[in-house]
Amino acid sequence: MGSLVSKLQNEAGLTEEQAKKAMSCVRSYMIENDLVDWDDFFEAKTREISSKAQKAWTELTGKSENWSDKIEEWSDKANKMIKDARNKTADFIADKD
Repeated sequence: MGSLVSKLQNEAGLTEEQAKKAMSCVRSYMIENDLVDWDDFFEAKTREISSKAQKAWTELTGKSENWSDKIEEWSDKANKMIKDARNKTADFIADKD
């Protein structure tokens, strides 16, 4: 809404207060004369938001699956490093005896 106020100020030479009053007047006129099908408007908005939410969920779950794979890979590497360190320590101790 702020961008429309700015546009009215810049292009029509209105003050901020005049721009807000003009927008309010147009809004009231549209409502009084049923110029907007609010059911269609809200249905379209609901579809738009739902689509964005589904896309975000898909991206999020895809990333979490990638992290899950990485965590498993890192866990395997850490276990291998621990096993190698244990073996080297055992070999070092055996060599000392």
